[in-house]
Amino acid sequence: MHAEPLYLENNYPIELPLPFDLVGMTLLRNTTRFQMDLKDHISRLEWTTLSDHPFVVHIGSDDRAFQVALFHQLHCIHVMEEAFLRGEYHSLNSHHIQHCENYLRQSFLCMADDSIEEGDFIDSWGLADRNMGSKVCRDWTGVSAAVKENLRDWLEQNRSQML
Repeated sequence: MHAEPLYLENNYPIELPLPFDLVGMTLLRNTTRFQMDLKDHISRLEWTTLSDHPFVVHIGSDDRAFQVALFHQLHCIHVMEEAFLRGEYHSLNSHHIQHCENYLRQSFLCMADDSIEEGDFIDSWGLADRNMGSKVCRDWTGVSAAVKENLRDWLEQNRSQML
């Protein structure tokens, strides 16, 4: 039997130590999840799950806590939506907005997505269901499920210490 790593100080994995399925995704302007729709109550509720759920994982034998980048990125997109689409930036800390701008910029540069997208996007903004290309992506719902399962397990293991 081999022991689970401690993940102390700078010793930790760069991503969740779990396999995730790859899925095909067609990028459309209108999607069904995490929409940027100011009038859609269901969409607003979905975005609030990012703050209601910490999206932290505990790994290693010491249950070291880590934030999962996917949910940090979604959180930052939500902050940008609150600030710019809804005009609610007065209730947000300007340093938080700047952090999110920088974090998203650095995330995009790090990923350096070199997918080729067909079309003239300047002349196509009015087409709501325009196909923006296809990608092969990690199944984000699998990442979400793994994070939620990790949190449930951690809460169950630590229930007595939280009372």
